[in-house]
Amino acid sequence: MKISMSLLLSATLFLTSAVSAALTPINGKMETPQTLNGFVHLPADYDPQREEGYPLLISLHGLGECGDATVSNGDGTYSLNMQILNKVSGAGVPRMIRDGLWEASSPLIVLAPQLPAGGSGICGMHKSRYEQIYNHAVANYNVDLNRVYVSGYSQGGNGTYNVLRDRPDTIAAAAPIAAWYPQEFDCDAIHPIAVWAFHGDEDRVIGHNSGKNAVDKKLNGCGDPDYPPRYPAKLTSFAGVGHNSWDGAYGLKLNHTFKNSDGQVVDSKNYYLELAYDHNDPNVDAAGAYGGDGYYYHYNEFGRHVLFHWLLSFAKDAGAPSNPDPQPGDGLYLRLHGEAVQWDQFRLFESALWSGEFDLPARGLDTLSLSFKALNGAAPSQWYVQLWDTQVRKDLGVSLNDYLSVGPVWSTVEIPLADFAAQGVDLRHVQCVRLFFGLSAQLDLGLDEVKFTGSATPLVFFGAQHPSSAYRANGALSAELIVGEDSGG
Repeated sequence: MKISMSLLLSATLFLTSAVSAALTPINGKMETPQTLNGFVHLPADYDPQREEGYPLLISLHGLGECGDATVSNGDGTYSLNMQILNKVSGAGVPRMIRDGLWEASSPLIVLAPQLPAGGSGICGMHKSRYEQIYNHAVANYNVDLNRVYVSGYSQGGNGTYNVLRDRPDTIAAAAPIAAWYPQEFDCDAIHPIAVWAFHGDEDRVIGHNSGKNAVDKKLNGCGDPDYPPRYPAKLTSFAGVGHNSWDGAYGLKLNHTFKNSDGQVVDSKNYYLELAYDHNDPNVDAAGAYGGDGYYYHYNEFGRHVLFHWLLSFAKDAGAPSNPDPQPGDGLYLRLHGEAVQWDQFRLFESALWSGEFDLPARGLDTLSLSFKALNGAAPSQWYVQLWDTQVRKDLGVSLNDYLSVGPVWSTVEIPLADFAAQGVDLRHVQCVRLFFGLSAQLDLGLDEVKFTGSATPLVFFGAQHPSSAYRANGALSAELIVGEDSGG
């Protein structure tokens, strides 16, 4: 990690006064690839070279913890305002770690990003943000890609559901808490993913019915009734509890009465809830306190860790080789690579070099879509995508750093053509897509599915539907066609 001296000083003061050393601040703008600010916790036995990797939990906070702790130092480096970042450690999983309640032997890497609020004050999770977080984790930590989990509360619970909607291929299980949900899911994509939801039955912020409908209708009722989810989604309700059901779910609060998904009281004890997700669990006796919704409940001093034990019992594509990529499309992609790259470029045309022009608005096209993947860990630090048109005859465009963070998993960026028009591009006469790379000691990048999309048939410059050979790289940059697992477009 690249951290400035001022950050180190502020982080040292912070760690000694507010948070245990088990939580390490992440200065997102100083990371490679760039990511959001936040905290990371590594297991006690963490070994970056361990062959099997470590499971990853992405912990998402609520609305009250939104913020941007970035402080510019005025010299191209950045520090952190720890007062703002500290909000993340005040609730949920980061609070457990901060307060010494985290299980010391847990194998989980915990990544707790802080989401900046937009103009509306909302700091929701969307696809590109999640991919930025996920790619950073995979690039910087020894992650077992088959055991990635996401859990969040309130707005972070909605973010958890958004990950299920947008990138279900990356996770094995999820635990949304006090959450609302997207309108639709891809039923086939979420079929193998385990979900355990929690909600207070007196929640007046996000009503209890939201939790029930998410589980009963949107998850368990998704798709063909003859093809139910591999692991039926479950809901645990806390009786008499309002919006803060995360303290109960994460084992931070005592004296809960537990209800099943039908509203029937299961039990009320001054202990933490522990779930035996396997009915053959030797910790559950023959009589076992059956909860009525497919689970056994029992209580002991280890109960606060049950949710995390439950998450760890699931693996994505168990028994299959680890493969974070979507399934291949035509098995071809472009590799852009070079050493000592210094403002070198790659140009891509539809059929022939310096030939043709396209009126994109007239074709009903309003978005440029490109898929990228970092190869051999070498991602660009400064890069731009530009359009050349035959009227203005200039390369004009936007910084890709503002749109995505590329990592070892294929990620697709979709850029409104209005953003190019705002830079002066005449969208009626587009001829060429140009990638322009700043100073890079080493660059190794996969490129696939470069196309213009909208309400009409896509115009593909390179991809499964049109593997164009009309491209050129200059300077230290080379381009070659690769046979392998592409972006699946």
